[in-house]
Amino acid sequence: MNRVSIKSKLFAVPLDDGWFGFAKELPSPVNEVAFLDLKCPTPEVETSVAKTAPVLFRIWMHKSATSGKKSWKRGGFVELDDAEFSPSSFFKKDPISGEYSLYAGLDEIPTTREACIGLERAAVWERDHAEARLSDYFAGRENVFVKSLLL
Repeated sequence: MNRVSIKSKLFAVPLDDGWFGFAKELPSPVNEVAFLDLKCPTPEVETSVAKTAPVLFRIWMHKSATSGKKSWKRGGFVELDDAEFSPSSFFKKDPISGEYSLYAGLDEIPTTREACIGLERAAVWERDHAEARLSDYFAGRENVFVKSLLL
């Protein structure tokens, strides 16, 4: 299928060591953002490098991270791959019933615990929490926010 080329906003994410990680906004109704396995000493990066960087994780972000006065610095635009047009699957565990659900886009589907293994928990991340997660990844540390959301 020939898809129209769509470019996504690329963001420079400040890390706790003074360097920058990078993330790109995905076409999603829930502000899904893909964080890249890419770290630079400046907030600028070649778009060809960003396009080929592997995705570390995809999460839902609070809109303040990608828009508004305090948003991450935009680092240009990067073309999206076909896979990035499909929404990620996230899981939810109902705190009362203990039942599991999968979210794909805006659809919620009942599922089993086993089907949720390896998925991100459905949660909207704040900017500073995502920055800490990316900083911890590059430093080789466990992230407290990821740990708190594990299955």
